[in-house]
Amino acid sequence: MTNPFVKTETVVTTSTETKINYVTDESGPGGVYMSVQPDGTYGLQMVIGARWDKRCAYFFCKETLAELIGNLQEIHDLMPDRK
Repeated sequence: MTNPFVKTETVVTTSTETKINYVTDESGPGGVYMSVQPDGTYGLQMVIGARWDKRCAYFFCKETLAELIGNLQEIHDLMPDRK
């Protein structure tokens, strides 16, 4: 399955470049809404678990996104497996 939040574009006729895709209200794993809107420089706005129009976006730079991923990984590791 392809990641809807990443896109590949042809930059020159012989090469491609992968970028963050501008996506609003994509239904991700388990039907959870997720929106990712890059600002074109070094960050992005992201909403997880709610629709974009709820106006609850948060700005992430690379460091804050890494911290979020670390926190979510720790929560994930503590969750029990489904039986």
